[in-house]
Amino acid sequence: MTFASPAEVFAYAIRSEEESFRFYTAMAEKAPSYNTRQVLHSLAADEEQHRGLLVMIMGNQDGEMPAGLGHLTAAEEAGNPGRVAEARDALAAAVERETAAYQLYSAMAAEYPPGHIRRSLEQMAAMEKGHQHKVEEILLNMQTGEVW
Repeated sequence: MTFASPAEVFAYAIRSEEESFRFYTAMAEKAPSYNTRQVLHSLAADEEQHRGLLVMIMGNQDGEMPAGLGHLTAAEEAGNPGRVAEARDALAAAVERETAAYQLYSAMAAEYPPGHIRRSLEQMAAMEKGHQHKVEEILLNMQTGEVW
């Protein structure tokens, strides 16, 4: 997916965070393990925080957004975990989405000069990478027969 403008990049990222929040919240309700429920609720809270931060950044731009943002791309192939029936498949799609979010936020950060917006986007990218690892751990537990 290619974006036509910097505002489209932010709108896409905000929608993605909203979808991830709903997904992790729904998965937490289905998880049989207390620990997994806690991890999924934590991921949902992080996604809601990211959405708020993106809204704030988009609304508080000092002047023009970097033009390079409009030339970024997002992985169209990133899975949609909310449309998958099996928990394992949904979590595998979530790993793809977390990887895509990490890549997008890293690319967004690179377009900004050093400062608070760049640092915020870099922190979000790092958190998405951490989310990827947490979801991969849940998947591994499912594959080894542990209660997920």
